[in-house]
Amino acid sequence: MECPYILDKVKRNKRLPAVLNRDEIIKILDQIKNNKHYCMIGLMYAGGLRVSEVVKLRIQDLLPEQLQLYVRRSKGHKDRISLLSDKLLSGLDHIIKNRAGKELLFLTQQNKKYTVRTIQAIFEKAMKKSGIQKKATCHTLRHSFATHLIESGTNVKAVKNLLGHKSVKTTMVYIHLADTFTKDIVSPL
Repeated sequence: MECPYILDKVKRNKRLPAVLNRDEIIKILDQIKNNKHYCMIGLMYAGGLRVSEVVKLRIQDLLPEQLQLYVRRSKGHKDRISLLSDKLLSGLDHIIKNRAGKELLFLTQQNKKYTVRTIQAIFEKAMKKSGIQKKATCHTLRHSFATHLIESGTNVKAVKNLLGHKSVKTTMVYIHLADTFTKDIVSPL
């Protein structure tokens, strides 16, 4: 039986993603006392990484001399280069001491690969301890990374490449989140 109606495609609501400010991110990181956990959460923000990318990082993917990370086989099976914060270097040095380059960067106490869910739980615990009331997930760190780069004047195309987006249109949402265009504007009323 043929349907007598023609149905249009349903458009999803386009909501702006949540973003944490720099002080909130520092407050969250301050709640994490375990060096390995601190570095995992720190890399998500400092490099705009997805949780799935953090669990796949290998020691050889760290490029400390250039303050860069090599992200392999991310979403869409693409490789990219992202940023590495010098504030994480000493903690990362402690983690990789006496280990080979092809090994996973982050291993559990049982020398197993971390799960995405475990890292999410680490973030959720730190969020709760921080007392921050915003709804935020690990992916919020990626949104915050992009927004803060744009606020500091980084070119949108450069942010697109750091995030590994296929189209600059995807990255443009962060312009709407950035304070750069609204902080000096006052309502005419």
